[in-house]
Amino acid sequence: GIFAWKSHSILPPEVEKVWGVSKESALLMTQFILLSFAAIVFLGTIFPIISEALTDQKISIQAPYFNAFAPWTGAALMIAIGFGNLLHYHSAKVEYAKKVVFWALVGAVPLTGLFIKLGDVLRTPERFALGAQVVGIYLASWTLLCLMLDFWFKRKTSRLPVGSFISRNLAYSGACCAHIGMIVCILGFLGNYRGLEKEVSLGKGESAKLYGYEFKFGDRVRVEQHDNAQAFVAPLTLFRDGVELGALNPAQRKYPTSTEITNEIAVRGSFWYDIYVLLAGIDRTTGQRVTLKININPTVRFVWLGIVIMVIGGIICMFDMRRGVRTRDVIAGDWEVESRMPEETK
Repeated sequence: GIFAWKSHSILPPEVEKVWGVSKESALLMTQFILLSFAAIVFLGTIFPIISEALTDQKISIQAPYFNAFAPWTGAALMIAIGFGNLLHYHSAKVEYAKKVVFWALVGAVPLTGLFIKLGDVLRTPERFALGAQVVGIYLASWTLLCLMLDFWFKRKTSRLPVGSFISRNLAYSGACCAHIGMIVCILGFLGNYRGLEKEVSLGKGESAKLYGYEFKFGDRVRVEQHDNAQAFVAPLTLFRDGVELGALNPAQRKYPTSTEITNEIAVRGSFWYDIYVLLAGIDRTTGQRVTLKININPTVRFVWLGIVIMVIGGIICMFDMRRGVRTRDVIAGDWEVESRMPEETK
């Protein structure tokens, strides 16, 4: 929508222009990567529907299909954003590019280490998943620092206060904000590699451990009345490295007008993890044994946070009234006048 709205400021095709290595080519590359990933998701979503319609056989495409492409498209996207944001329009010459890249490479090391520690990434059991996360987090940290350092150098060169610089460069500032949101989303997606699930059967006083968390079952299943439904509640106590975090109460509900059992999932969320516990089965004879499905999703909230940041960046860009004010004819006229000027005048 923004591209269409700003279409009047695009240079006409008759103006001689060579992109080469510039911000234009970087934009083209990032759009190609995003469209490629959109095509992958589209095929993975639509193919099972078409296959079932033609063959009457259900085919399910799960996470392994998407995970086979996501790391490479994500890495390419971060590299394109990191380098592309440093480039100028019509030119690849950036005076401070080497400084930004170097200090971003250095600064990404402690930033990666901090994220790995806070996110408990090293608990990942599989080597490939662990390696993919470490590389992905480092690339995301590097790209994030490239964006921030580029903003700092541009603001320093302009010699304007931060507020004045942002107000005079809303398109650039909004784009920088949106790119940061994209990187935050990628950090959230990386948690998929250490997201774990487990199905356990617990008796009275028994516990199960998953990714540093301990789920301890109480004495027996409680029978409670919730409105017009009878609820069978499995009382659990959640521990993290021996420290009690609170209670979880997954339940099954039985309504008098239905033979089906509905599930009430117990959820506990934090900035780094979301925990879901489903009560899959109950020993209805004694009520002292339950079957649980436990799912832990790390950094899923980073995805939601990244989306909000991207939307804010897009809104900021839309309020830039300085870019694209001149018409295509004026821009072409300026180029023609400049091309006819004597070399010493230029």
